[in-house]
Amino acid sequence: MNTPPKEHINVDHHKLHAFVSTAAQTVGLTAEKAELLTKNDLQGVFSHGTQQIATYAILMRDGQLNKDPQIEVVRETPVSALVDGDGGLGYFPAYQGLYWR
Repeated sequence: MNTPPKEHINVDHHKLHAFVSTAAQTVGLTAEKAELLTKNDLQGVFSHGTQQIATYAILMRDGQLNKDPQIEVVRETPVSALVDGDGGLGYFPAYQGLYWR
């Protein structure tokens, strides 16, 4: 878990979710993937949540980040899986990997 910055503001989760969802969907991210950004904040992962939306939106808009990756398990063993994130954000395949099998 990340530590929140010493100087911060509190934002209502619903308002934050609406803003981030709108920004992400404007550049083509699906609503369910946009939801993961706000979930990261709620789970205490501030480094990879909503604070990155401006950077993510620019990278998606410019085609440097896949906004609709086709995530797939490339190889698996009884105890692990290699997941291809298809050039998208890393926590999308990580999230899918949590529910693999």
